[in-house]
Amino acid sequence: MLDGCKLPTSAGGTLIIALLCAFCMAIILTSQSTLNVLPGNVFKPSTEIRSSVKKNIVFNPPEPRSFEEAIDYANMMVEQKRRRALIEEACTAANMSRQIDLDHKGSVFKSVGHLLVDDKYKVLFGFIPKVGCTTWKGIIGKLHRKHKNDLAKISTLRNFGDNHTEIYYRLQNYRKVLFVREPITRMLSGYLSKLRNLKNLQRTWEQFIGKSIVKRYRGYNHVERYEDEIIKPWMNITLSEYIQYITDIGSNIHMGELNDHWLPLHVVSNPCQIHYDFIGHYENMAVEGPFVLRWLGVNNLISFPPVHESHASNALIREYSEISLSFLKRISTYYSFDYKAFGYHINETLSILMKGIFDEKEDD
Repeated sequence: MLDGCKLPTSAGGTLIIALLCAFCMAIILTSQSTLNVLPGNVFKPSTEIRSSVKKNIVFNPPEPRSFEEAIDYANMMVEQKRRRALIEEACTAANMSRQIDLDHKGSVFKSVGHLLVDDKYKVLFGFIPKVGCTTWKGIIGKLHRKHKNDLAKISTLRNFGDNHTEIYYRLQNYRKVLFVREPITRMLSGYLSKLRNLKNLQRTWEQFIGKSIVKRYRGYNHVERYEDEIIKPWMNITLSEYIQYITDIGSNIHMGELNDHWLPLHVVSNPCQIHYDFIGHYENMAVEGPFVLRWLGVNNLISFPPVHESHASNALIREYSEISLSFLKRISTYYSFDYKAFGYHINETLSILMKGIFDEKEDD
């Protein structure tokens, strides 16, 4: 019988609720064992590294404090199992490599550079720009300050550099959390915050990709007018130009600390090579964020910040209503693996978009 379950006083009711609680715990434990044991073919380090890597730890779920919480936990674990199965299916269908490559130049950043590390609580958090990464960096930072005397910069696995033994050890033995987001909504969020804010950040991004976009799609004769140091006109890169640029250069480019804002989710997070224990959805952050803190056992140390109402659908309708169908097809194809692997559906997104456009026209 679970001490955390709230049981009625009658004997019959007690037996029924106890059996239900036991059933929920059976679901939890079954899902948990499936979720947290790494398959043997995920990591194949060199012989020297393999000999020093311990087997993956099996993490027990926190004890439910009530019957309702037991149900919630069981449902979440079942959903996690479903999300993991989607990734496995997508990786298999695409014949994606299951090995992490740390031996080639730049491969450490590409493979594990987006994994935040907390050694005390043994957690790796895979952050993806425009998927609440500022929130999660803040949470990891607060955890650091709970057990560190200094305010040292939060580290990622890339900080271990050539010490592959340390990297593989953490990949095998730490819990790994990842949050993802509807792909073209995430891409739009990056565009609006970096190329439409009319602030210094937009200047940085216009220098980073703006000149290339202008040369490609407006012609070399347009570049000079944006180099005037006195007037400093904005390039005003359009969403169509941004989409065209992203899809033209493709995803097989060297990942840096700016283009990771639009590169596909799977390129940034490597879900075929890294066995994430928890895969959250940004759209359900208000529920799944606090759940992760409880699952990690740190909810008594830090609270999940309030999640503000999202206006992503409004932005999606407003901005994509000006985009041609051919460009919508190009960008959805660009993120096609993300849609398959992370359980999003482009048809649902397009339905929201089309309905919003038609509703706006009826209001005119």
